[in-house]
Amino acid sequence: MKNKPGFSIHYKFLLVMTLLLAFCVSIYLAVASDTFKDDKKQLVKDLNANMISSLATEMDVSFRSYADKMTLFSLLNEKSTDVKAIVDEIIANAPDIAFMILTLPTGSQTEFRKFANQDFLTTYGLKEEFFTQTLATDRPVPFNLIQQSGEEIWNATIPNGPPLIGFGKSVIEEDADKKPLRRWAVITYVKADRLIKSLPTEKLYDSFITNNRGELLVHHDKNLMTNPLISMEWASTQKAMNLPTKTMVAEYSHNGEEYLGAFSKALNGKIIMVSEAAGKRAFSAINGLLIRSLNFGLMVMTIAFLAAFFLSRSLTRPLQTLVDGMGKVSEGDLNTQINIKSRDEIAVLANSFNSMIRDLKNSRTQLEEINRDLEQKVLDRTQQLAEQNRAVKEAQEALLKTSRLAAVGEIAGHAAHEVLNPLTSLLTRTRKVQGRIDSTEQQQANLLRDIQSAWAKDVESSGFEGLINNWKTPSGIDPNKSLWQEDMENVTSIIANWEMQSLELKRDTEFILSEANRIAKIISGMRSLSVVRAELKPWQAHLLLKESINIMADLYDQAKVKVEFRPDANSDSVFLDKDEFIQSVTNLLRNSLQALRGYENEKTKGHVKISTVVEGENFVIRISDNGPGIAAENQSKLFQTQFSTKSSDEGTGLGLGISRRFVRAFGGDLELEVSKPNQETIFRIWIPLRKDQEAAA
Repeated sequence: MKNKPGFSIHYKFLLVMTLLLAFCVSIYLAVASDTFKDDKKQLVKDLNANMISSLATEMDVSFRSYADKMTLFSLLNEKSTDVKAIVDEIIANAPDIAFMILTLPTGSQTEFRKFANQDFLTTYGLKEEFFTQTLATDRPVPFNLIQQSGEEIWNATIPNGPPLIGFGKSVIEEDADKKPLRRWAVITYVKADRLIKSLPTEKLYDSFITNNRGELLVHHDKNLMTNPLISMEWASTQKAMNLPTKTMVAEYSHNGEEYLGAFSKALNGKIIMVSEAAGKRAFSAINGLLIRSLNFGLMVMTIAFLAAFFLSRSLTRPLQTLVDGMGKVSEGDLNTQINIKSRDEIAVLANSFNSMIRDLKNSRTQLEEINRDLEQKVLDRTQQLAEQNRAVKEAQEALLKTSRLAAVGEIAGHAAHEVLNPLTSLLTRTRKVQGRIDSTEQQQANLLRDIQSAWAKDVESSGFEGLINNWKTPSGIDPNKSLWQEDMENVTSIIANWEMQSLELKRDTEFILSEANRIAKIISGMRSLSVVRAELKPWQAHLLLKESINIMADLYDQAKVKVEFRPDANSDSVFLDKDEFIQSVTNLLRNSLQALRGYENEKTKGHVKISTVVEGENFVIRISDNGPGIAAENQSKLFQTQFSTKSSDEGTGLGLGISRRFVRAFGGDLELEVSKPNQETIFRIWIPLRKDQEAAA
């Protein structure tokens, strides 16, 4: 009889996980709400204060500079030869000054001196009368305030006019004894465009500039600037006018709404920068973040609940399966297998239980079969051994055939690779001879044919005497020469060119015969590739290196790759086989050329360098190029048979291995010294020097 649990582990796990997640989400939302609001409020305050303070400092510096220029403007000597040039020079580095005028502080219409920014007037299509008449009427200059405080700022923006700020300064002219002579009023109109652009543009802030009387000077909305008294209705303006310090950050309420404001004074309190942020806008992001956090928390709780549900099922289901299986086995059913797909301790327990059942069943079955079929098992085993022996023999025969085919393939690859180098040199030199014949020889034949045709034509028309007389006539190319002299010079030139071409053809023929003999020697040597049988003789290694460079010269010229040979070794007499040594060097030169041919470098041209040096008792050759280099993972495989990083059209993977066998047959070795990607790859060959050569040195 099966006993059922009163409260399943499945439901216990679900309840604990749900309560734990709900508690964590609640604590997170409570802490995050207060932290986010405090951090956001402090961030808004700091950012607001920094922006306003920086703007106030900038305006203070600018208007102090304007005040200095206004003082200079008022004290200019009218007797100067060129007052206008001096005025232009004073105001040259102040492009924001649109108009400046010197007058008496009484407000009379007398103008003693003025300056107008012509670029500004042209841009807005204005005339000087706009400042002296229109603006003076719509926005009167506060001369009484200028006299009282010495400086004054006011709104000078009118409807349909450009945004301007009025700046007035009282200046006292003194004589040589520092006694007052006259009081002047300098009136300057400053362009407000730059100040409008300097106001913060974030949607969170509402920024503007007023004077100490509450008049609006600068605002993003230029229509508001035409009504300077509108700012008097704003709570932030009232707060700014009562500012006890130069810079202050404050929280205040207006019409039931909270604001975070920042205020800063400039020009001795004449200018006040104001920036405020409504609490709703400042904390809207926080409220949105909290809502998203709550939604995310609910989503996480839902996902976690579902995960806990399935996880709890995955924990309790295997236990129930294990209990059921144990019940069946206890009743004698040895065919039962407990299938649990988890990878935990329950699965280990189930697998152990299954192994026990299989062992019991197998033991019983084996005992029954041994007693019943022992003789048949012996016969079956004997037949199985015979079949295994036959399979082993067949595998040995197949392996022998495969080894033979591999050896034949290696020999064929070796022969193809070794013949390819001299054959390529033969084809390149043959093409070069063919190109020379097609260009030079054909031109010389055409020139000789033209001379013969002209002579035959003269003899046919006037006889031999006519030909002689024609020879005496001046040349059409050089009037100082006769046609006879011109023809003889051409014939002489053709003969000289043919003699030179014959010498070059002889050298090319000797080169072709030399490479053909080398191919013949390579082919004859293919009969015993397993053993390198070099004919070692004393040679001057520098001469053989030059010959190797000459063999590869045509290919390097085609690829436009420079070869530099530096024979620095003071001794180069070594024992080696000439053809095998040349084969090894040309293999390395060909590898460098192939690497450079597929490598594009805009800064560095392809370059191969061959240098020699004596190190101890060895003659050392270093062949380097500035190609892409050899990957680190391939450097240990370079000398393995049939290993190649090139395509099948360019390499078989035999060249370096064969070259190393040749050099080692001379008593030396070939090795990769260094490979730096995109900088330098160096192969090093060393061969023992002749003992008699060392003694002589």
